[in-house]
Amino acid sequence: MLLDKKENFNKYGFVIIKGVFPEEKLETVRQLQEEIAEYADKGLEDPFQNWSIPHRNDQGVLYDLYQRHPEFQDMARNEEILDYIEYVIGKDIYLYDNSLIYKPKGKSNGVPWHQDFISRPEEPLKVIAWMALDDVTKENGALKFIPGSHKKGHLP
Repeated sequence: MLLDKKENFNKYGFVIIKGVFPEEKLETVRQLQEEIAEYADKGLEDPFQNWSIPHRNDQGVLYDLYQRHPEFQDMARNEEILDYIEYVIGKDIYLYDNSLIYKPKGKSNGVPWHQDFISRPEEPLKVIAWMALDDVTKENGALKFIPGSHKKGHLP
């Protein structure tokens, strides 16, 4: 099974792993995300502002949740996900960046085509673990990708 995932990753540039988190965990994290966004919407002081990237709730982005909330640490430390990443790139893994993107009420925050981190070839290899908190559909803004594009280098 892991070999199939590694072959898929090497060929297509991604692997889909379903059912990693139980619904109760996802509901807890969804509720926390709503509370964080509501707090930010009110313009209340951020106790982490001296150590973390400021949230951009106007754009639907919450930053550095791993550092701010243990619930997100549990997700980032998920053994099943880390086992796949380790199998693909090896044991030398560290968390480079983390954020949560959501759709603010009444706003559109579509992200145009882009390549994460590929324009930085001098840096270590990076793998993105994209974790959906809600069911992903074409209608609600599913992640789109071009299979195999990871092999083509930086594209304009």
